[in-house]
Amino acid sequence: MELAKLMTVEEAAEFLRLHPNTVYRQVKSGELPYILTGNQRIRFMASDLEKWLNSRAYAPPPMAIAPAEICLDGNAKLGLLKGGISGLKSGKARWNFGYGSVYARLAKGGTERFYIDYRDAKGQRVQKVIKHAQNLSQAAQILQAVVRDMLSNSYGLNQPKENISFSQLADLFVENYSKVSKKSWKSDSCYVKPLKRFFRDEPLPKIKQFEVESYKAARAKEGLKKSSVNRELACLKKMFNKAKDWDYMLSNPAEKVKLFSEKDNLKERILTREEERLLLENSPGYLRQIIVAALNSGMRRAELLTLMWSNIDFEKKLIRLEHTKSGKIRIIPISPEFHKELEELRGKAFGSPYVFVNGKTGTSFRDIKRTFQTACRKAGVNSLRFHDLRHTFASRLVERGVDIITVKELLGHSTIRMTERYTHSHLDLKRKAVGCLGSCLEDFDQAKKPLLQDSGMAVTSVKTVPLSLRFSLN
Repeated sequence: MELAKLMTVEEAAEFLRLHPNTVYRQVKSGELPYILTGNQRIRFMASDLEKWLNSRAYAPPPMAIAPAEICLDGNAKLGLLKGGISGLKSGKARWNFGYGSVYARLAKGGTERFYIDYRDAKGQRVQKVIKHAQNLSQAAQILQAVVRDMLSNSYGLNQPKENISFSQLADLFVENYSKVSKKSWKSDSCYVKPLKRFFRDEPLPKIKQFEVESYKAARAKEGLKKSSVNRELACLKKMFNKAKDWDYMLSNPAEKVKLFSEKDNLKERILTREEERLLLENSPGYLRQIIVAALNSGMRRAELLTLMWSNIDFEKKLIRLEHTKSGKIRIIPISPEFHKELEELRGKAFGSPYVFVNGKTGTSFRDIKRTFQTACRKAGVNSLRFHDLRHTFASRLVERGVDIITVKELLGHSTIRMTERYTHSHLDLKRKAVGCLGSCLEDFDQAKKPLLQDSGMAVTSVKTVPLSLRFSLN
């Protein structure tokens, strides 16, 4: 029997007429059927893709709708639609079905965009766009499906396909989702352990919001940090969301559980120049080079330990990071101090593809946590984490007047808000800023005093003049 040929991502994208990035996204969400080969490559079977396409095929819904309206060409422009459609002149058309309605508007490009409008089980109005609907029939069918599912959930008509325990869900989550879709799947494995100890073999339908709140309170009483409790709760919420996707649960009991505020956990540990000198003097050669790299690039520990020579352009003095936490490529210029260290390391590379090589194993370092802690203890530098070197890099940039947008790009953050956590002003800078206010007023006094005397105003000090009058003198 001849084995079916497996399709690559590019071939599957061409077959489905989708962009390869869309294929990757649907694989990650579990929507698209795929096969993971022995070398961890994603492949597809044509028969699976055909079944997937057939399952998404739309058929006209059995609704009480006028034949003249349901037969409208879905690709027709709104300006061509005629016959009893409300709002035509304003570029909007609406079709009412009793349990809800579908309306369409012209987008900027002149194409139609379809929306559904209905009321949920609590009587609240819901309006949302149907991005993938290309005509009235598709939008109407989606409206019908949404309302049907909403009513079925409200009256308990939907039932999970199988009653499994929390421990079973935890194992399925790690094996079928985390290990397949996340680089940080080991972190999920750690978060799952205390969750399994608490919920044990409790059937999923019996876990309600109260049980999740009880877990949150119990972990806090154990003395666990708020940030750690939040990471576990975030993992729990994701587990229940996947259980819904896999038809093991109807709702997420952790959905409305609020996380702890972490504002009081923000750390402003910045390495001083003297501490930097002591730390470098008490670090072994390889660790000293890694610390210099961190302080001059702001790279994360994992990015440094997996940095390869192929990522470095010595001619342009740039580092190209492809495997980042955000998944986006990041370009970092190489500082003169870091460039000097890289030149020294390149002369001792011994054919290894990695920049920082473990001399005992000949491969990249797996972790340097223990060595770093030992160096900090010898140097007398307390309460310093390796991640604080990245924090120090960002703070020094801001101290020298680098704008926050540039700092954001160098750190690889997706939002400015994330960058602000690393860029708190130093106390000395705050003192200088407040001091500038006093010197500015003194300069103003000296400049405006002759003008006040010429105006005939008898004043002993310019500072006694009302503020509104000061700034009205030109």
